Amino acid sequence: MRGAELFPVGRAAGPTVGAGLTLQLAVLVSGVVAARILGVEDRGYLALLALFPAILAQFGSLGVPLAVTFFVSRTPAEARRVWRTAARVAVAQAAVLVPLQGLVLWILLGDQGSAVRSAAVYTLASVPGALGQYYGLAVLQGQGRLRAFNLLRLLAPSAYSASVVALLLVGAGSLERVTLAWVAANLALAGAIVATAAAGIPPAGRGRVGAKPLVAFGLKSLLGSASPIDNLRL
Repeated sequence: MRGAELFPVGRAAGPTVGAGLTLQLAVLVSGVVAARILGVEDRGYLALLALFPAILAQFGSLGVPLAVTFFVSRTPAEARRVWRTAARVAVAQAAVLVPLQGLVLWILLGDQGSAVRSAAVYTLASVPGALGQYYGLAVLQGQGRLRAFNLLRLLAPSAYSASVVALLLVGAGSLERVTLAWVAANLALAGAIVATAAAGIPPAGRGRVGAKPLVAFGLKSLLGSASPIDNLRL
């Protein structure tokens, strides 16, 4: 690539790297503070409750968000049609994954204390939140709206870090409250991402992009993009 072609890539990479570093800092703060609030056992429960939605959303999305990024970037004029199809796919995925998550939690944690069970119920909202984030960020990335992409990625970790710090300062920390703070932060992020992505999509033309090509593309790319070792650090 010539220097003129590399310049926009380098210009986009800087904020992305900066957002990644800020993201890691927020995760570091929230991890340390949550461990201080919860202690060893409840911190383990929190990690377990966060693990199930991560696995279900990552693999249950079937790689379709990757397909959304590809199709939106390749044919920008069809972005609205891709978005509408992806939204239907996401709703269907959530309708399957949430009951599946509930079944897994009931089997594994049904005999635990009320605090653990209540925290588990809160996390049922996290799979739809994660899917909303995946699909919304996929559109932003496909459109090259990297400023919004990078800024919105920081919202949930920052809000969650601020929430657990506040819980620590007022001495009101518990597994239920920390879990609720985590779920609420992710739902807020999902709403912000979906609203921002939808607002920037041009009106749809004629025709329709079916779900079949999106799912086919996603399935082919899923295993290569969702390494369990990298993405699901137990």
